[in-house]
Amino acid sequence: MGRVPRRHPLGAMLLLLLAGPVPATAPRDSRPAEQDGQSVEQLLPFQNLVSDRELKRDFFRMEFTPLGDSSLAMFFLVPRDWQSRALRVSPKTLRHDDRQLVPLVLVTSPGMRARIEVGYVRVPARVTLERWVQEYLAGNKLPVLKRQLGNFSGRAVVDVLVRRDKQEVSRMTFSRHGQRIIVFSCTTAERAYEDFARTCGIATVSFQMKS
Repeated sequence: MGRVPRRHPLGAMLLLLLAGPVPATAPRDSRPAEQDGQSVEQLLPFQNLVSDRELKRDFFRMEFTPLGDSSLAMFFLVPRDWQSRALRVSPKTLRHDDRQLVPLVLVTSPGMRARIEVGYVRVPARVTLERWVQEYLAGNKLPVLKRQLGNFSGRAVVDVLVRRDKQEVSRMTFSRHGQRIIVFSCTTAERAYEDFARTCGIATVSFQMKS
């Protein structure tokens, strides 16, 4: 189980980054949804997400060191009333971290209406990020509704909106960090996603590994 996350006031750097345009480059590639007719910018927002006033009032930086491993230390922004949840990872899961996603972090909104999950898989360097994401989504039967490539807070990402089942959708963002691919997801009921799209965007874009 990881250490208890620390809550920090927002530093000046993050205030500058997130008050106005978010630290993200324009996506290099995007593909429209098959049905919904909404734009990538509406469903996978990554810039102009929050004002300085809203950021100071409504969000804080949550820090984690999962499994007590400093190479997995990370932080991201969430609303002040969201809470982290304890996770337990079995030794068997860790031994097979090249075969399955290792859960690291779980954060939930009040009433569990939305959740953020972070995990990793160890992937050989010869396998490109985009190829792995394609195979992961296909293998888990996750239909892609929206897709974009970009750079969030200095990390190259594949950013997708997928349908998990008939009731839930997830914004899933994949990035490579050494031998690991980090999977950052924000999940809600499909009918509630528009209510959380901006919050998911702020958490997604602000996410950073410390090492």
